Amino acid sequence: MLNYKTIPKLTPKTIARFWAKVDIKGEDDCWPWRGSCDKTGYGHFGIKAACSYLAHRVSLAIVGIRSNKLMVLHDPLACNTPSCVNPRHLRLGTQIENGLDARLVGKKKGSKHHSAKLTELDIPIIRALSKTKSQQDVGKLFNISRRAISFIITGTNWKHVIGVATDKQVKIYLKKNNLTTD
Repeated sequence: MLNYKTIPKLTPKTIARFWAKVDIKGEDDCWPWRGSCDKTGYGHFGIKAACSYLAHRVSLAIVGIRSNKLMVLHDPLACNTPSCVNPRHLRLGTQIENGLDARLVGKKKGSKHHSAKLTELDIPIIRALSKTKSQQDVGKLFNISRRAISFIITGTNWKHVIGVATDKQVKIYLKKNNLTTD
């Protein structure tokens, strides 16, 4: 089971500093975090020196909802936006519930995944290039690892994208994207 850092008691000054970093809109709208965010888009808020907490966890703590055992989930039907800190869009839940939410909105599939470097259009091109080029060379062309190329070719990743591009499609794609395979 996951254990999250317990959010300390929040002073009125800390709470005011927190809300100053939020773009508060209508009560049912997303309230994007405008402070620092990690590479996945989740906000971070410093409460004590050298101690940062996830902004959406702090948001729920401000309204009296706390847990160091459960995750704070974004409502997939309200916004499903990592930077959102509107307490009306957040709830406590398990890792299993988080996975179910992700499947509900297709969040973790293809180019919709938060860390995707590719799009569905790249995949047939990669498969075609991998027939004549090494996985290492194709990876360099798309700025991804050889292992990522292997997962695409074997269907481990991007299995929802079918097909292989024709030579003509590859040439057009490479020219359009100013890429060379030499």
